[in-house]
Amino acid sequence: MSGNEKGFLHAINPCELDESGNFGVMVTSEDGNNERIYTFHITFASGDTALSLVTCHGVELDEEFNTEQNAYYITYSEDQATLEFTMPEGATLTLDGKETSPNPVSLSKNSDFHTLTITAADGITTASYFFITQEADGSVPYYSYADGTEEQVSKLLSGYRNWISNEESISGAWQVFMAKAAADDLIDWDGKYIEELENNTENRQATDPARNILEAVLLGENPYRFDPNGDGEYRNFVEELQMWSNGGAWANNIWYDWAAKAVGIPTYFEDSLKYNAMDRGYDLDMRAWTIAALLSLDEMDQKNMVPYVESLKNVQIREDNPISDLKYTGLWRMVAHYSSFDTNAYTIGTVLSAIASAGVDPDRAFAVTASDGTVYEPLDQIEKWLWDEETGTFCGEAEEGVRAYVKDIIIGLGDILQGSNVWNRCALTEEKFNALVAKASDTAKAAALTGAELAEAPVYGGADYGKYYYFLYEAVADELEADGDTSMRPKVIWDTPVGQFQKAVAALPASTEESYVSAVAEVIALYEKLYAAGGSSFTDAVGTDTIVAYRTAVAAALTKQDSTGDTADFYTRVLALPDALLISENSREEVDALRTIYDGMTTAQRDLVDWAGASVLLHLQAAEAALGQGSGSDTMTVHFALLGAPDDGENGTVNTLKDGNLETWLEDDYVFNADSISAEQAFRVILGDVGISWKGGSSNSYGTLYVSAVKNPATGEWMEEFTTTANSGWMYTVNGLHPNMGLSAYMLKDGDTFVFHYTDDFTLETDPWDGTIVNDESKTGAATTITDAATGTFVVECDRACAVLAKAEDGSYVLLPAAVTPGENGFVSFTAGDYNEVLIRVKGDLTGDGIVDSSDTLMMKKLAAGLETPDAITALLMDLTGEGETNSSDTLKMKRVAAGLDTLPW
Repeated sequence: MSGNEKGFLHAINPCELDESGNFGVMVTSEDGNNERIYTFHITFASGDTALSLVTCHGVELDEEFNTEQNAYYITYSEDQATLEFTMPEGATLTLDGKETSPNPVSLSKNSDFHTLTITAADGITTASYFFITQEADGSVPYYSYADGTEEQVSKLLSGYRNWISNEESISGAWQVFMAKAAADDLIDWDGKYIEELENNTENRQATDPARNILEAVLLGENPYRFDPNGDGEYRNFVEELQMWSNGGAWANNIWYDWAAKAVGIPTYFEDSLKYNAMDRGYDLDMRAWTIAALLSLDEMDQKNMVPYVESLKNVQIREDNPISDLKYTGLWRMVAHYSSFDTNAYTIGTVLSAIASAGVDPDRAFAVTASDGTVYEPLDQIEKWLWDEETGTFCGEAEEGVRAYVKDIIIGLGDILQGSNVWNRCALTEEKFNALVAKASDTAKAAALTGAELAEAPVYGGADYGKYYYFLYEAVADELEADGDTSMRPKVIWDTPVGQFQKAVAALPASTEESYVSAVAEVIALYEKLYAAGGSSFTDAVGTDTIVAYRTAVAAALTKQDSTGDTADFYTRVLALPDALLISENSREEVDALRTIYDGMTTAQRDLVDWAGASVLLHLQAAEAALGQGSGSDTMTVHFALLGAPDDGENGTVNTLKDGNLETWLEDDYVFNADSISAEQAFRVILGDVGISWKGGSSNSYGTLYVSAVKNPATGEWMEEFTTTANSGWMYTVNGLHPNMGLSAYMLKDGDTFVFHYTDDFTLETDPWDGTIVNDESKTGAATTITDAATGTFVVECDRACAVLAKAEDGSYVLLPAAVTPGENGFVSFTAGDYNEVLIRVKGDLTGDGIVDSSDTLMMKKLAAGLETPDAITALLMDLTGEGETNSSDTLKMKRVAAGLDTLPW
C-alpha cells in the first residue's frame, strides 16, 4: 500500500515501488462503511531504439552507420540488397510503413528512398532512418523532377508572371520576394520602383530588419551600409538585426537565422528550429518556413534535409490520415491556430518552399495513392482546387471569392521552379565569398577597401567576413556600374512612382530662376512617363495638391516661353475639362472653343503644347470622342456618397456606417458615359472631378486598389487607416452591402448606390443581409400563391435576387429566406414553413433617405418585431416621377420637395 490517504487523487511514484512492481489503491464508500482494494502491477519496458548495422549485401552506404546520423546515401551493386541489424529486445521495425524483420531488411534499387523506423519495447519511443538511392554517377533520383513538373508549375505561375513582368512598381518586400522567386528571369530590374527601405523604421520585431536585409541582398545592396541615394544617411540593418539576438515569438527566430546567414553573423536558433521542424502540432506555416530555414545553416546539407521534408507527410491529406476533406488528397492542412481551415493557398505555399529547400519535386515525393489505385499528385490538386484558369490566380474553399496572387504560393511555386528557396539563396556561402574575392582581384577599389574598412582581408568564416564581403561587393558593383554594367546592383528607383513625382514637384526652383524652364521640362518628362504607365490612377494617387502645383508650374513655364499667355491659358482650360467618363453636353461649348483655339495657334505655340506633354491633347481628344458618341450612347447613373468620420480619439465615440454617425463629405448622382464601370474607376473619376485628394494604390498581392487615406475637403486633414483606432480605415458598400471583392473587381451598374466610407471599427460593420444579395430598390407587393399547402411552398414573382418578408400566424414578420434568385421563368419558390403569408419583398432604401445604411437595418428589425407595417415602406417607395418604377429619381424628387424646390404630383 502507498499509505492511508483518502481523496479523489493521490500521486504515486512508480520508481519508488519494490521489485514486485505492485501497488494497491483502497476505495472507501461515501458512508465509510465499505472498502475495496484494487491491485496494480507495473511492468517497465525499455525505450531503447539503438540499431547496430551488422552486414550489407548488394549496397554501400556513404558513411558508417550510427544512431546519431539518420540519413544515408546508398549505392546499389545489385537490384535487390539487404541490411542486417541487431536491435534492443522487444523493439520492432517497419520498412516504408510495413513491419519487417531485422534479419535481413530488403531494399530495392527501384525506390528513390526507404524509411526504416524502429519502435522501442515501450511502444512509444521511435527513431527513423532514411536510405536515399544514389546512382553510380553520383546523381540522386529523389532530387530529380518528374516529366512535366516544370511545365505545370510554369502554367500555374503564368498569370502572375505575365502581370509582374509588366509592372513598373514592385514595391514592398513581399512583392520583391515574390518576383525574385517566380519571375526573376522575366524582369529587367533597372528602372523598377521599389518602396524605400528607409521607411521601415519601426523594428518592432526581428522580422523587420531581417526582411530589410534579405530584400537589400536580393537587389545587390550593402545591408551594412544601406545608402542607395548616396547621401551619406545610411542604415545598418545588421546592427538593427543583432538587437534581436535573444529571439522572439512566431517566425522571428526563423527570419533572424535567414538574415544572419545572409550577412555572415552567428545564428542562434538551430536547436529550436530543428525541434519545431519535426513537431507535428506546431503551426504548419511556421513549421514549413522552419524547414526551409534549416538548409542555410552550416551543418545542414541536402541529404540531412530529407528527414525534415519527409516529415511533412505527417500532415498530408490521405485516406489513412483523414484530417480534412479528402477532395484535397495529397495537399496539406493547416494545424494549430488555423485548425478550422481545411486547406488554403498560403499554407500550401509555405510547404512548397520547404520542399523546394531540399530540391525535391512535390509530385515525385508526395504523390498519394488511394485504395482504389487513384494517384493524387499535389500540383494537380493545386491546379484543380486552388487555381483559377481564367485569371491565373489562386483561391481556396477557405477563402472563397478571393482572386489574388497569394504571396506564399507564388513564392512556393517559384521555389519549386528554381529548385531552391528564395531566402536560402541569399545565404553567404563560401562559394559566393571566394567567387567575389576572385572577381575583385582585378579591380582598383578592392585593394583600397581593406585599408579603408578593415585591418586585413578575412577568409570565409573569419571575423567580420560578412562585413568585408558586402563592402567589397559594393566596391565592385560601383566599378562595373561606371562602365554601364548594372548586373550586380540593378538601378532600381528606391521610391514609389507617386513619391518620386511628389518630391520632384516639391524640389522645383523658383520661377524666377534661369533653370526654371529646364527643371520643369524634366518634371514633365517624368509625369508623362508615369501617366503613360498609370493614367488617371497615377494622377489620382499623387493627390490634388501636387497636381495643382505641377500644372501651375507648367503654366508658368509656358508663359515664360509665350508671353501672350495664350498657350498657358489653353493648357489650363483643357485640363479643367471633366474626365471623359463624366463629360456631358454642358461641356460641348468649351470643348469646341478649345479646338478652335488650338487650330488657330502658331506652329511655335503648338510646339509648346507638345512640350507641355502628350497627355494635354489626349485629354481634349478624349472629351471630343465622348461627346461625339451622340445622345444614343450608353450611360449609367451612380449615386455616390463619401462619408468620413471625426477624429474622436482612441476612447471617443465609435463612428461607423452601421450606427449612422458618419459625416457626409460628398454626395451626388453621377452620369457616366459607359454601361458598366468598376468601383475603382468611379471612385477615381469622381474624386478627381471634385478635387478630393486620396492615397492608395494597386501594387499589392491582390492586384486591386487599396485606399489608405482620403483628405477631408472641409478641413484639409487626412483621414487615414488607423487614424482613430487599430481597426479603423476605409470600406465601401454597393446598395447597402460590403462586397467580398476589391474596388477593382466590382462592376457597378446603372442605378447603383456606391458609398465609400470610413469606419472606426471594421469589425462592427455587419451587413443587414447575406453578402450575396443584390440589394437594390424594387417594386413592392409581389403577387404570391401557395402551390403546396402541405409544405407551405410559396412562389414569388420577381425579376432579380431579393429578400422576402413573410408573416407568421402570430402576426410577426420575418425575412425569408436570406436571399433568393429568380429562375428562368422569372419566379422563385421557397418553403416558408410555419409562415402563412408573403406580404412584400424588402430591399434597398427602406427609409427613403437616399442611401442604404443602418437606418434601413433598423426598419427591417421593426418590421420583424411588428413595430412597423409594410405600408410604411410602400409610402416611402412611391413612384413620384411617374416613370413606372421606384428608383433614385424618386429619392431626388423627395429631397427637392423637402427643400421647397419641387412639388408632389397630388
